[in-house]
Amino acid sequence: MVLRYRDFWSLYPPPQPPQPPRRSPQSSQPPQPPKPILQKINLPPLLQNLHTTTPCKITLLPSEILIQIFSHLSPYELFLLRETCVRFNKFLDAPKSSTTREIWRNSRKECLKDETNPPKGMSEREYVKLLYYKEYCQFCGYKNMVKIYWQFKVRCCHECLIKNTISLKELLTDCGDIPEGLIITIPYTYINNSYYFWKNTLNYIYIQYLIYSKTNTLFSPQFYSFFNSLKSNFKTIMIYVKGKMKKEDYELLREIRIRAEIKLLKPPPSYNLNGFVCM
Repeated sequence: MVLRYRDFWSLYPPPQPPQPPRRSPQSSQPPQPPKPILQKINLPPLLQNLHTTTPCKITLLPSEILIQIFSHLSPYELFLLRETCVRFNKFLDAPKSSTTREIWRNSRKECLKDETNPPKGMSEREYVKLLYYKEYCQFCGYKNMVKIYWQFKVRCCHECLIKNTISLKELLTDCGDIPEGLIITIPYTYINNSYYFWKNTLNYIYIQYLIYSKTNTLFSPQFYSFFNSLKSNFKTIMIYVKGKMKKEDYELLREIRIRAEIKLLKPPPSYNLNGFVCM
């Protein structure tokens, strides 16, 4: 059998040159170029001497000597020193350490001339920061009618205060089912002829109240414990606020005044013909 020329190449096709990789019709991205190979850079001898991993010598000092040094620094210097290295950050940002509290307390008494203790639940560092930057709002950063509101443990201007608080009238409108006895355990302030509550604190307490209410455990020991802790915390805060405010200003925050305001704003319950309260 004799193969013709065309039959031979049909059985044994010649080798084809390599083709570039084709992109699939679904992929619209071009092929990625190969990643460059990173090479080690050799620094000049002068830079090699400067570029060392040896820590600063002051960080190697014993803690006893650092305490003596830090005790004579101003709050501003302590805030800067806290951002220099990890060791100083941990050393100056340990609220449970008696040494750290003593450093911030000495700096506050010597530089800020403040002899009062911080409110309950606030560390010495937070208290010093609240006093030192008293001219700047901690939310917007501007110097515009800034005031420290000890009930909320914040330092803010009037605009930021309105944004982060809710008035008593709005509270009774949005959360009408919250009892009066629970409202007066939430820290409040008096501005613009009305009482204002901090939104974050109010949301937490109202959510806890709804949980107990929906699970029918308002008369359980857990709720009484929660309610008593709120009363104790509120009493502690208001005693501290009383020491920071003038007597005539504190008179507006008395419990009898806010109770009268609640009765004035809260609509009386309506009764049906049988004498039952209409829900």
